[in-house]
Amino acid sequence: MKDGQFAVYRGVEYSAGYEGNGLVLLRSTDSKTLKNGFRKYIKQNGDVIYVKRVKESKLTEYYTIRTKAIYMGYELEVVDEKDDTVSIVAMGGDYRAWLGLGMVCIDRGVYQKWVNRDEVEIKTVKEAL
Repeated sequence: MKDGQFAVYRGVEYSAGYEGNGLVLLRSTDSKTLKNGFRKYIKQNGDVIYVKRVKESKLTEYYTIRTKAIYMGYELEVVDEKDDTVSIVAMGGDYRAWLGLGMVCIDRGVYQKWVNRDEVEIKTVKEAL
């Protein structure tokens, strides 16, 4: 499942995050990016990633990708997947509708349910930032 912020820089798509002041942090797991000005970063869990800060104006595209599910006529967020099931979540809205779908309140205003993948229509939504 591909979710989050992404940017296209010099023809390559990277995971990305806005840093402020017009800068975007690009992230990669490919050590070959070192030759393109990325620097090695070791995360707290020991994983290695490669990062580079670039001006947003240098990006070809900057966008978010969200995975959605159409379930029983409602468009809901997909937040996880396991085997042939997906976790769908509703935030806000009419809690009675969510309870009617068999969803469980997991936090204030957040309702969740695991459903079989064949019970939902999965779609990916790309929105420019």
